[in-house]
Amino acid sequence: TYVLQLSAETSLGARVLKEQTLSVWCDDDPVTLEGFNLKQSYHPNELVGLLGTIRSENSELREVSVTVTKANQTEPVRYAFDADGTTEASLTKLNATLNMQSLSYGSYVCTVSAVNDAGPVILKQQEFTISPDGLSLCDFTAPTALTQGDSFRLSGAVASDDSALGLVSAAILDEKLQVVSDAACYVNSCCFDLSEFDLLFSELTAGEYTLRITAENEVTSEMLFNSSFTVADTTDLISWETMPICVRDISYAGYDPPILSGVMSSANSEIVCVYADVITEEGLFISSERIEPMDSHFDLAEFNGMLRFAALPAGTYFLRVRAENASGSFVMLDERFYVSECNHENVRSGVVYSQRCDRIGAVCDSRCADCGERISHGLLLLADQHNYADGVCRNCGKGEAGIYTLRRCDSMHQGGRYLLAFCENGVWYAPDLNGRAVQIATPDASGCVSVSAELLWTAVLRGQNLTLNNPFGLSLHLDSTGLCVARGQTNAALCLSDLEDGFRLTLLDDESVSVCFSDGAFFTAEEGSCLYLFELPT
Repeated sequence: TYVLQLSAETSLGARVLKEQTLSVWCDDDPVTLEGFNLKQSYHPNELVGLLGTIRSENSELREVSVTVTKANQTEPVRYAFDADGTTEASLTKLNATLNMQSLSYGSYVCTVSAVNDAGPVILKQQEFTISPDGLSLCDFTAPTALTQGDSFRLSGAVASDDSALGLVSAAILDEKLQVVSDAACYVNSCCFDLSEFDLLFSELTAGEYTLRITAENEVTSEMLFNSSFTVADTTDLISWETMPICVRDISYAGYDPPILSGVMSSANSEIVCVYADVITEEGLFISSERIEPMDSHFDLAEFNGMLRFAALPAGTYFLRVRAENASGSFVMLDERFYVSECNHENVRSGVVYSQRCDRIGAVCDSRCADCGERISHGLLLLADQHNYADGVCRNCGKGEAGIYTLRRCDSMHQGGRYLLAFCENGVWYAPDLNGRAVQIATPDASGCVSVSAELLWTAVLRGQNLTLNNPFGLSLHLDSTGLCVARGQTNAALCLSDLEDGFRLTLLDDESVSVCFSDGAFFTAEEGSCLYLFELPT
């Protein structure tokens, strides 16, 4: 490198007219990069540093540099160089300065260049991303207000963005935060169906409880759900008639606050008061509002303008909604959400994880590619991709479900196959072998109904007591409100249990059946509703 200087001298003295740096490079002096390895995608903290060796064939290296810029930007977020002075240089010497482990979420371009006697040369220019390997709770229905003894079964899925799930656990805690029921499973797949957990909701006494769901994958461990719910010793519950828009763990840009909706209703009395609180992570009440509907229905949207979501600074917040009627107070919402300084303009859509053909798949939540935060809901997809040949699925070995015609019955025999059906205002429902309610066709004029074999239960009789078992030996647990569960009005699914119910079915004059429980309780259908029992002819 030289400096070209042009100067002149007069009687008044000397003056530099022009000065310019001039580089003179040789014609042929190759520089190579060996052993460089950069993947297209990394999880947070996964990219420790760069590997690779730069070699100059004939002259010493004057400079080695690495520049990391955010995609579509020009300003470097990481830069390191070394005036090596040798013919060989290792990129590992620059890792301490680059500190690649601390890169935030997003897309980047890594440029490796060097200078020798032949001049500057770009040896490598490659794009890579830092993406979250987050955990999602998809299509989950939380318990809110339950009647004491009511059955409830978890639904939805826990999904991992990329790596396999490890331990997934769920627990019910009482007011003293002592565990009263829990379940756990080591998964080793990207998706887990929460209905495989059997928490003892029906054994809870009246009071307030907390439901916690935690999960871990290869990168992170997270408490996905930690909210309160109410168990009451009354049927005058306040429940959601129209399910509310969930804000749980969603991150909102500062200019795009959450918008609430959802209609709650009281079974027998007026809703006297509804409280809504926005609380910081430290427990400071930012906004507390109260409305006295004095009506059997209330729309949560009435709180939108009052809670001033748009004025919240960046941070973590909790939204808690409680409603009161003549029978008591009920926790309706207890959710955490975030307000972010990020604009969430670079959105990565949800990823579909399809499991085996006889299991569920899940759509993981959309996330912001810049900050990695969740910005929309995930969904739950029921898999229906069996590939049958000669009546057997080639993928999972499951037999093809047959369609059978059943007739109404008034008695039961050991080992018989039965369908328990519920009719409400002309619509017919039945529980499948997982306890989930499905809608079935209306019986024909002769009183027969055609259904899949997956809806048929096996009768086990001990004296006058009856249980209905699925092929895995689990019995269908019923209680005095269990058929509300089957209709999908109160809970996600009927409870499957190893316990015997001890109930009797009695034929009524209108060919429906009544249920008498061993504790003396009866199921009493509301007007326009009836319970029916169908049998598979032998």
